[in-house]
Amino acid sequence: MATLSDLVTALAGVTGMPEATVFAYGRFARQAGLISQKRRGRSAASMSATDAANLLIAVGATDVAREAGTAIKSFRTLERGRLYEFAPDLSHAIVPWLEPLGITALGPEKGAYELRGNLGRFFEHLIIGTVTGSVSSVFRRIPVAEIPKELWSKWKRSKSIHLEESIELLVEKELVKLKAPSELEYGEDIRGPRTIPCFG
Repeated sequence: MATLSDLVTALAGVTGMPEATVFAYGRFARQAGLISQKRRGRSAASMSATDAANLLIAVGATDVAREAGTAIKSFRTLERGRLYEFAPDLSHAIVPWLEPLGITALGPEKGAYELRGNLGRFFEHLIIGTVTGSVSSVFRRIPVAEIPKELWSKWKRSKSIHLEESIELLVEKELVKLKAPSELEYGEDIRGPRTIPCFG
């Protein structure tokens, strides 16, 4: 299992923050009893999803590392988030994945849901889902739109107005087709064809 040092390295990598800064957040969170106590050497404490969520909340909730404990206590307990369905055909993938957080429909308001789980629990669910692959499974069921390389090149040569249009508009105009993520052809040039999830 990961130690606090491993967790700090990972979080620094994805946030772009210096490891020393992230470690300072972790140290103050640990002093507040919100991250597993570190022992030395091979007996160093293993980090749980709760520890990871708490450190993530601390880093995102305050600019002052010594306020990590207060920030975690304040933000972790935020409850009753709402989810609005912008693409009804995706409910079959997303709603079941959120069931462990206590998702319920909001009465007659079609396509609106409430999550009973708090913010800390949501982050834990997301972290565990990333590790187990359940997040990936959900996203593999969401159709995406990709501008084929040949079409992108043609538009670029002709300076087409389509280069400036949103992917949603290109789909609506039927210039680009929705497809399963497994059918995508990824280019190597990040400035080239755009591939983005299409939620509406």
